[in-house]
Amino acid sequence: MVCYTEEWKDSTVKRFMRKMGPLWDKLMLLLKADASSLRPEVHTHLKNYEELLRRAESIRINEVQSLVSPLNGKEIQEILGIQPGPMVGEIKEKIVSAIMDGHIPNTKEAAREWVKSAFLQK
Repeated sequence: MVCYTEEWKDSTVKRFMRKMGPLWDKLMLLLKADASSLRPEVHTHLKNYEELLRRAESIRINEVQSLVSPLNGKEIQEILGIQPGPMVGEIKEKIVSAIMDGHIPNTKEAAREWVKSAFLQK
């Protein structure tokens, strides 16, 4: 099960939301049922569920789940001079993480510069 605590950063909540994708609503129902089934005096789990749901709603669930890299695979290959492969997909996910963490804005230019600085030797 999910062990949410208030110490989770917004970026952690965003990653969790993104990872759950279309299963988000079903997972939240399962978490609520699980938390509600505990003894009444153990209400911390239900409180944590409600806090996670509140934070997720404030982050805008659909926005996070539909976030994609502003650069496509071909653009990444051109910037770095690499061939198609799993590394391209990994870089796309790192771009999305950088956007979710607030390190770069969600623009092609910012993503290009970030890729250059993160993956090209200086």
